[in-house]
Amino acid sequence: MDSSGDSPLPRLRQVGVIPLEQEGKQVFCLRDPLEFAPQPLVLGAAGLLVLSHLDGSHSIEEVRAAVRRRFPGAEVEEGEIRGLVSALSEGCYLDDQV
Repeated sequence: MDSSGDSPLPRLRQVGVIPLEQEGKQVFCLRDPLEFAPQPLVLGAAGLLVLSHLDGSHSIEEVRAAVRRRFPGAEVEEGEIRGLVSALSEGCYLDDQV
């Protein structure tokens, strides 16, 4: 993955998103209908918002701005987004060259 915050992030493959409640909070479970991903992945609302921007055209800075708009006062660091993208890549949820 390019280290520039201006480069587009990879595209999310077609996955299923199942809303669940966990410890009284709404979370979202990603499931791969093609079963390339070996395990489901659970995310919160901010993580789901990041996923919605993984279309191959949004940069980290654009994703950070979207999080600030949706969750006023919230700040997501570049490293947090990179960590999520890395976990998605390792979990076979992205259309990237891993």
